[in-house]
Amino acid sequence: MLLLLEKGQRVRRDDITRRLVEILYERNDADFRRGTFRVRGDVIEVFPLTTRMPTASSSSATKSTLFHK
Repeated sequence: MLLLLEKGQRVRRDDITRRLVEILYERNDADFRRGTFRVRGDVIEVFPLTTRMPTASSSSATKSTLFHK
């Protein structure tokens, strides 16, 4: 189960969060750890099970930007 995003891809924030829940990620703003994600404004931070560092996606009206912390 994957969520594939490409730099510059147009996607709604709700679609991303819905897909994360479908692939068994837990939304948790207080205890950010592997297997969870959190939403802060237009930024979605995802902490994959397979990495040591979280990944974030910032969306605007025109495109989304992916970056690693």
